[in-house]
Amino acid sequence: MRYPAAVIALVSLQVAPAPAAAQRPVDAGAAVHPEAYIKVWNGGGSVRVEGWSADSVGVEGRVRGGPDAFFLHSDERAVKLGLQGAPDAAYGELVVRVPATATVWIRTGSAGVTVRGLVGAVDVHSVSGAIDIAGRPSNAYAESMGGDVALDLEAGIA
Repeated sequence: MRYPAAVIALVSLQVAPAPAAAQRPVDAGAAVHPEAYIKVWNGGGSVRVEGWSADSVGVEGRVRGGPDAFFLHSDERAVKLGLQGAPDAAYGELVVRVPATATVWIRTGSAGVTVRGLVGAVDVHSVSGAIDIAGRPSNAYAESMGGDVALDLEAGIA
């Protein structure tokens, strides 16, 4: 039995896998005061925040969406960064390096959050993402309505 090429092409289109959502790399940063206030937003994916000795914020990773999906606004004392757009589009895998003495707020939808190396305060809220904070922050608060919360905190204030 012979089938016309148009029928074969139509069948091929119906069984072809959907393309993965396009992701683009992010590499951004800003100079800040060592005790700056940092706010991070991410709808889905992951956020890893690492304290370091530099007086700057550095962000690397991959995000879904157009050129305006990722934002970073800063001055010497404060930084706001993350993803914006529709909830299904605000997706990224971010590694954020901040001064270890900074105060950090993180808000996510389903993105998991990992925090390491901070001696400043950290405050994390997630709707359904897991939260894992370890180290010696001066103050730590973690809340996830649907994800696991793990705290491995050392005693004392840095």
